[in-house]
Amino acid sequence: MYVLDTSVTSELLSQEPHRKVAEWFIATAPSLMYLPTATIGELQKFVERDRRSNPQVANEKENRINWLVARYPMLTADLPVFVEWGKLMSGIKGRAKDRLAIDGIIAATASVHNMMVATGNEKDFQRFPVPVINPYRHPLPS
Repeated sequence: MYVLDTSVTSELLSQEPHRKVAEWFIATAPSLMYLPTATIGELQKFVERDRRSNPQVANEKENRINWLVARYPMLTADLPVFVEWGKLMSGIKGRAKDRLAIDGIIAATASVHNMMVATGNEKDFQRFPVPVINPYRHPLPS
């Protein structure tokens, strides 16, 4: 089962999603994919940035976020997730700590639920002891 990171879900908000990511979503059963609330927060942050310059595009993206929320089950960042997040983040120092805060919540969500993170940002998740799959380059599920 997969926890969907912002990098792969944002492809579904794009007018022209990356071909391999789109194929991965089509080939992977929706029942195997879960949205962490942290991903929804990050996606909404991008919508709000767009809203300032292009409200119509922002509204279209927000409709796609609502479609994602209706299609995939949500995993909330609850107490066990934040306890795990604290453990994961305790070893990260310096500027990376701020940059990786949301990725850390996504990794903690995957860890608590014994899932794999689906992300295009493998490098960011290397610091966390969670399995990762990259739909941008990984073969389709069999």
